Amino acid sequence: MDERRAMEAFSTRFDLGWVETPRGKPARVDGLLVKNGELSGVGEVKCRYDLTLQHFTNAFDMEWLVTLSKIEKCREVAQGLQVPFIGFMFLADEGDNGLLLWKRLDQIELETRWTDSKKNCNGGHAHRLNAFIPMNQCRALRL
Repeated sequence: MDERRAMEAFSTRFDLGWVETPRGKPARVDGLLVKNGELSGVGEVKCRYDLTLQHFTNAFDMEWLVTLSKIEKCREVAQGLQVPFIGFMFLADEGDNGLLLWKRLDQIELETRWTDSKKNCNGGHAHRLNAFIPMNQCRALRL
Protein backbone atom coordinates (compact mmCIF):
# COMPACT_ATOMS: atom_id res chain seq x y z
CA MET A 1 0.00 0.00 0.00
CA ASP A 2 1.39 3.39 -1.00
CA GLU A 3 0.42 5.14 2.25
CA ARG A 4 2.47 2.61 4.20
CA ARG A 5 5.45 3.02 1.85
CA ALA A 6 5.32 6.81 2.25
CA MET A 7 5.12 6.68 6.03
CA GLU A 8 7.93 4.12 6.24
CA ALA A 9 10.15 6.52 4.28
CA PHE A 10 9.11 9.42 6.52
CA SER A 11 9.73 7.38 9.67
CA THR A 12 13.17 6.29 8.50
CA ARG A 13 14.20 9.80 7.45
CA PHE A 14 13.16 11.41 10.76
CA ASP A 15 13.89 8.49 13.12
CA LEU A 16 10.25 8.16 14.17
CA GLY A 17 7.92 5.24 14.59
CA TRP A 18 4.63 5.14 12.68
CA VAL A 19 1.90 2.96 14.17
CA GLU A 20 -1.09 2.50 11.88
CA THR A 21 -4.65 2.17 13.07
CA PRO A 22 -6.41 -0.99 11.85
CA ARG A 23 -7.11 -1.01 8.11
CA GLY A 24 -10.73 -1.33 7.06
CA LYS A 25 -12.09 0.18 10.24
CA PRO A 26 -13.32 3.80 10.62
CA ALA A 27 -10.56 5.02 12.94
CA ARG A 28 -10.47 8.72 13.81
CA VAL A 29 -6.80 8.97 12.73
CA ASP A 30 -4.66 6.93 10.33
CA GLY A 31 -1.76 6.52 12.70
CA LEU A 32 0.40 7.67 15.55
CA LEU A 33 3.92 9.08 15.45
CA VAL A 34 6.24 7.86 18.19
CA LYS A 35 9.72 9.12 19.15
CA ASN A 36 11.86 7.44 21.83
CA GLY A 37 8.88 5.52 23.18
CA GLU A 38 6.71 8.64 23.56
CA LEU A 39 3.73 9.69 21.48
CA SER A 40 4.74 12.69 19.38
CA GLY A 41 1.83 13.20 16.97
CA VAL A 42 -1.24 11.88 15.21
CA GLY A 43 -1.46 11.70 11.46
CA GLU A 44 -3.87 11.52 8.57
CA VAL A 45 -2.45 10.17 5.31
CA LYS A 46 -4.04 10.70 1.91
CA CYS A 47 -2.66 9.21 -1.28
CA ARG A 48 -3.28 11.02 -4.57
CA TYR A 49 -2.78 9.35 -7.93
CA ASP A 50 -2.49 10.97 -11.35
CA LEU A 51 -1.42 14.17 -9.63
CA THR A 52 2.04 15.65 -9.98
CA LEU A 53 3.33 18.57 -7.96
CA GLN A 54 3.09 20.80 -11.05
CA HIS A 55 -0.55 19.82 -11.65
CA PHE A 56 -1.35 20.25 -7.94
CA THR A 57 0.18 23.73 -8.08
CA ASN A 58 -1.38 24.83 -11.37
CA ALA A 59 -4.85 23.26 -11.16
CA PHE A 60 -5.49 23.38 -7.43
CA ASP A 61 -3.30 26.31 -6.31
CA MET A 62 -1.65 23.99 -3.74
CA GLU A 63 -4.96 23.54 -1.88
CA TRP A 64 -5.57 20.04 -0.52
CA LEU A 65 -9.26 19.07 -0.21
CA VAL A 66 -10.07 16.91 2.83
CA THR A 67 -13.46 16.24 4.40
CA LEU A 68 -13.85 18.74 7.24
CA SER A 69 -15.32 16.18 9.64
CA LYS A 70 -12.17 14.04 9.25
CA ILE A 71 -9.94 17.02 10.04
CA GLU A 72 -12.05 17.89 13.08
CA LYS A 73 -11.87 14.31 14.41
CA CYS A 74 -8.09 14.24 14.00
CA ARG A 75 -7.73 17.61 15.71
CA GLU A 76 -9.88 16.39 18.59
CA VAL A 77 -7.71 13.28 19.09
CA ALA A 78 -4.50 15.32 18.89
CA GLN A 79 -5.80 17.85 21.39
CA GLY A 80 -6.90 15.11 23.77
CA LEU A 81 -3.46 13.52 23.59
CA GLN A 82 -1.68 16.90 23.73
CA VAL A 83 0.32 16.24 20.55
CA PRO A 84 0.42 17.84 17.08
CA PHE A 85 -1.85 16.74 14.24
CA ILE A 86 0.05 16.28 10.99
CA GLY A 87 -1.60 15.93 7.59
CA PHE A 88 0.33 13.87 5.04
CA MET A 89 -0.41 14.02 1.32
CA PHE A 90 1.40 11.48 -0.83
CA LEU A 91 1.65 12.26 -4.55
CA ALA A 92 2.26 8.69 -5.72
CA ASP A 93 2.92 9.60 -9.36
CA GLU A 94 5.40 12.44 -8.76
CA GLY A 95 8.86 11.49 -9.99
CA ASP A 96 10.20 7.97 -9.80
CA ASN A 97 8.92 7.01 -6.36
CA GLY A 98 6.49 9.71 -5.27
CA LEU A 99 6.56 12.85 -3.15
CA LEU A 100 5.28 13.13 0.41
CA LEU A 101 4.01 16.55 1.50
CA TRP A 102 3.15 17.28 5.12
CA LYS A 103 1.97 20.11 7.30
CA ARG A 104 0.91 20.60 10.90
CA LEU A 105 -2.86 21.08 10.83
CA ASP A 106 -3.92 21.57 14.43
CA GLN A 107 -3.07 25.26 14.54
CA ILE A 108 -4.09 26.66 11.16
CA GLU A 109 -7.26 28.37 10.00
CA LEU A 110 -9.07 26.39 7.34
CA GLU A 111 -11.18 27.61 4.47
CA THR A 112 -14.30 25.48 4.15
CA ARG A 113 -16.83 25.07 1.34
CA TRP A 114 -19.67 22.73 0.47
CA THR A 115 -18.56 20.81 -2.60
CA ASP A 116 -19.34 17.74 -4.63
CA SER A 117 -16.55 15.18 -4.42
CA LYS A 118 -15.87 11.46 -4.43
CA LYS A 119 -17.42 9.71 -1.45
CA ASN A 120 -14.23 7.72 -0.79
CA CYS A 121 -11.22 6.23 -2.56
CA ASN A 122 -13.50 3.65 -4.17
CA GLY A 123 -15.66 6.28 -5.86
CA GLY A 124 -19.25 7.26 -5.27
CA HIS A 125 -20.60 10.80 -4.88
CA ALA A 126 -20.88 13.05 -1.86
CA HIS A 127 -22.00 16.63 -1.22
CA ARG A 128 -20.31 17.70 1.99
CA LEU A 129 -18.40 20.38 3.81
CA ASN A 130 -14.72 20.14 2.89
CA ALA A 131 -11.60 21.85 4.16
CA PHE A 132 -9.16 23.40 1.70
CA ILE A 133 -5.73 23.13 3.26
CA PRO A 134 -3.08 25.53 1.93
CA MET A 135 -0.01 23.40 1.20
CA ASN A 136 2.13 26.17 -0.29
CA GLN A 137 4.23 26.28 2.90
CA CYS A 138 4.42 22.57 3.59
CA ARG A 139 7.45 20.33 3.92
CA ALA A 140 8.32 17.67 1.36
CA LEU A 141 10.23 14.40 1.07
CA ARG A 142 11.06 12.65 -2.21
CA LEU A 143 10.84 8.90 -1.84
